Amino acid sequence: MKNCMKKTIFTLAIVVASFTVVYAQIVKPEISNVIVYYDSALVKKEAKVNLHKGENVITIEGLPASMVNESVQVVTKGALLRDVSVQTTYLKKGDAQRINALKKKLESINNEINAKQNDIQALNTVLEYIKKGSTSPFTVAMTAAQMQSILQLIEQHSSQSYKKIATLQQALQKHKEEKERLEKELSLLNTDEATKSLQLVVVHTGQDTATVMIQYITGNAGWNMEYEVRTNTETQTVEVVCNARVYQRTGEDWKDVSLELSTSKPFVATQKPTLNPWYLDVYQPSYYYKESAKSMKLRSEDAAEAPQEAEEMPAMQEERIAFSFQIKGAKTIPSDGNAYKIPVAKATTDCAVRYATVPRVLPYVMLEGEFQNPFDFPMQGGNMNVYLDGKYVNSFNVNKLYVPKDLIPVALGVDESLMVERKLLSKKTEYKGLVSKTKRIEYVYSIKLANGKKRDVTITVQDAIPVSQNEKITVTLINKNSIGATIDNEGKATWQVQLSPNQKKELTIHFAVEYPEAIQVSGLE
Repeated sequence: MKNCMKKTIFTLAIVVASFTVVYAQIVKPEISNVIVYYDSALVKKEAKVNLHKGENVITIEGLPASMVNESVQVVTKGALLRDVSVQTTYLKKGDAQRINALKKKLESINNEINAKQNDIQALNTVLEYIKKGSTSPFTVAMTAAQMQSILQLIEQHSSQSYKKIATLQQALQKHKEEKERLEKELSLLNTDEATKSLQLVVVHTGQDTATVMIQYITGNAGWNMEYEVRTNTETQTVEVVCNARVYQRTGEDWKDVSLELSTSKPFVATQKPTLNPWYLDVYQPSYYYKESAKSMKLRSEDAAEAPQEAEEMPAMQEERIAFSFQIKGAKTIPSDGNAYKIPVAKATTDCAVRYATVPRVLPYVMLEGEFQNPFDFPMQGGNMNVYLDGKYVNSFNVNKLYVPKDLIPVALGVDESLMVERKLLSKKTEYKGLVSKTKRIEYVYSIKLANGKKRDVTITVQDAIPVSQNEKITVTLINKNSIGATIDNEGKATWQVQLSPNQKKELTIHFAVEYPEAIQVSGLE
């Protein structure tokens, strides 16, 4: 009996010893750091967790659906990480509550917009009535003073109405912007939208607390550069401001995070592509034939039995060395898809300002600027907003890379105080020869310039002189010795014209084109 009891106790002890207690908990790590790439972001999170003896299953919910599973990395301090798995889950009821709240706000905004539009329409109706009947209140018996009083009353009422309309339109614009923001957020909070979660199996190793650090790459995020170029013509300098436009709609707000902007491209292949031989051979035309239904059937059966290999896609290699900007201070980027401006760098440098015109193409004198890239990093593609002496001029897209000290041209707009006019003064045609006639056309062009400024200016003028591409066509510059321009091999003539205040000058281009009458010449004016 005693031996039997000992066996039973021993067996029970084995069962208890072999039974592992598993504790489950849900934690929500805080985002500590985000590295934003051009089309994605690396998110880093950290959390403190309490551990029980044995195995602990830790679930991290609410991760972006665009999270790249292969990019997930988990590190634990104070415990042993045994397993990591990624699971797909769905939005909770709390998100549905947020959706209902957004819908109510959207309904209220729509009511405000309708009310403001109705008020504006009512005021416009009154103003239209005043315009149509502005002379009807007057009678022959009225004195000048009475008529003046009525006009003042009409003017006062119209002025008040216009002010009310302006105020209403400003409020209406704000309501429309708020509506757009709410609609964007609402579109992201779809109750059927999938999210992801991580399940970690962590083993207690003696410490009751541990630190869990995770990082992953997610899509639906990125940044691009935007530039402000402020040129000062008095000091001949330019202030260049680099701003990053950061956006994300990952489904989780980046609140008070350490932000880094990187030019790395995680999804671009970085391995050197294979260079295949470049073969030349005699061209062999391809012959096509129409298959019979039977042969097509046999070929399709063969193809089904032996599937074709997938076509190898060309590999893309990163062209630029990556650099990054570590943004100072904590930043907040909501998950609403809007682009948020973050200053990156600012510098002031010399700017060469000059006037130039190509009147054959555009009858204006343009102000141009040129400055060196003042930063120690390349200025990449992005939108550039240009200001001249504090006033906005234009915007254009920078579509190339400027390394440090590269010269960057910038268009500063049309100068209306400088005039240019290109005109055809004469065109004479004559024929030579009796049997095989030769046609000769003589052109005289005039380019007039005028300086309406109170200071001296130098204008670079460019025009084109025809260049023959055929030995049968001859071009002769008649005023070659007096034209006063430098002419390159492509026929581009360039003048440097100096003008004093209110001075006018005229340039002349005189040339002749000669060719057999039997041929037709393209490009003549």
